[in-house]
Amino acid sequence: TDKVGIGAAIQFEDDGPSASIERTTANAVLDESAGAMVGDANAASDDPPFVNPFPGGYGTAIGLVSGVDLVDTTTDAGADGLGTLGVTLEIVGGTGASSGLKTTAGTDINLYLESDGSVTGRTGSASGPVAFAISIDSDGKVTVAQYLTLKHPLGGANHDDMVDLSDKLNAVVTISDADTDTATDKVGIGAAIQFEDDGPS
Repeated sequence: TDKVGIGAAIQFEDDGPSASIERTTANAVLDESAGAMVGDANAASDDPPFVNPFPGGYGTAIGLVSGVDLVDTTTDAGADGLGTLGVTLEIVGGTGASSGLKTTAGTDINLYLESDGSVTGRTGSASGPVAFAISIDSDGKVTVAQYLTLKHPLGGANHDDMVDLSDKLNAVVTISDADTDTATDKVGIGAAIQFEDDGPS
């Protein structure tokens, strides 16, 4: 008789999850104009009254859009089964980075990641006045509230001049399986967060 160990040759390789996220063609558009305006489909669509899901301490919102489907996700937990799955916001450059936007008075607005995962645009500091707030749910649907009017670069009769958060904000999908392997993917959504101007009459 003789023997030899073969246990090391009996091998079980892991499976892992996969994740993909892509932009839809939708946009979250807020319009500083109050009430319906001829030729402006966005003018009254974000006006009060509405139920604002953001903290009351942010102030009184002048506009809100909710449930805008900005991303499509495709995920697979693999053979081990699902652990966790979520869609979150990521500030390009990290919390405190410039939004590239200003208030009408010319004050710079920086982006901050809040403890609940939402993103605020604030003036002055991380505890400064909130100009706008953004959240995303697990299905990738976005809600945006605007609290302060923003500086728009074009004057004249173009009252729907638009500014956005291009290259400033990502949506990130992350999935883990039951033995904690993870997969993640991200896509820019800043260009879809749009603030249209108001003008005099």
